Amino acid sequence: MSPIGRPFPPRESASARNVLSAVRRPQRVMKPKAEAQFYVDHQAAAIWLSKFLGRELVAPDWLRPAAKHYRDWTSTLNGAGLNQSDELSQRASEWNSAYFDLVAPSLSGLTADAIDRLCLDPVLCLPDEAFLDVMAELLPSLDAVYLNDKGLGEADAVRLRAALTERMEKTSNWLNHERRPGYGVERHLSNALAAVFLNSDGFRQAPRCYVTALGMPRAVPFIPLLADLAAKAPGLSVALMVLSIGSASPDYPFLEFGVGALNACLKRFPDDTKFWVDYGVGKKFCGWIEGIISASGSKALDDTSVRAPVEEIVSNLIRLGVVEAANLETALSR
Repeated sequence: MSPIGRPFPPRESASARNVLSAVRRPQRVMKPKAEAQFYVDHQAAAIWLSKFLGRELVAPDWLRPAAKHYRDWTSTLNGAGLNQSDELSQRASEWNSAYFDLVAPSLSGLTADAIDRLCLDPVLCLPDEAFLDVMAELLPSLDAVYLNDKGLGEADAVRLRAALTERMEKTSNWLNHERRPGYGVERHLSNALAAVFLNSDGFRQAPRCYVTALGMPRAVPFIPLLADLAAKAPGLSVALMVLSIGSASPDYPFLEFGVGALNACLKRFPDDTKFWVDYGVGKKFCGWIEGIISASGSKALDDTSVRAPVEEIVSNLIRLGVVEAANLETALSR
């Protein structure tokens, strides 16, 4: 039996609070509609939807229409029609997780325009914070399909990531972070930024790359976008996510990108022992480079033209007292 039966009752965008004025919008007095007698428990609906899909990365034909069927309702649930600075009074994280886990496996065989209508247009129009929350759900779902070669092509995967990142860079959350990158990232931006960098961002845990070694070659086309983003806001979170990506790669396709990102951090935090020593960025960097040299030889640094910036970073880490940097300097001189 198809899961698509009676449509969910239409709903207006959730009540919102304007971030700048902190004044709640007046509620319009409306005549109750016939649908008002129905109530949708979107948390229960999320369980219902996820049970149908399971762990499949290609949605069965009978289930794929559900993605389009609930597209507009989901967009409205997440604040479509509100101002960019508005905050939702309620979050729909469970439903978003289940719904976008269905959207990504439903893209196989669709044209670029059809893909955009299904998973870009209903998302790019959301208020800033709601958009970031949805982006953090959507991107890993898209990555799971693309990195496992289950129907989403490279061109579409790159284009979708670029479009979502471009919208992220217009949020007030990102603009504030770009002006003052440092040790922390605002919570809505944190999860979205982690997803862009192929990482999961756990509470009070270091970010961790969710791409397996087998999937890393398919992530190489994302490097130009990631390099550009890392250069715009060098900070602790970006440094740790970049190193997490590098550590997950069995070869060195991400070497130039990673060294460039860490070199940008060096320019911004040249004397910051808290950044390089206390948070372990220097130690992690040395471990990553040593691993590459051990696996591929120091020629990897010459092949990618990063020997000079690596030596500059190592020299600075020795000055700051990173013990591992001295060992790496010895390895570089061999």
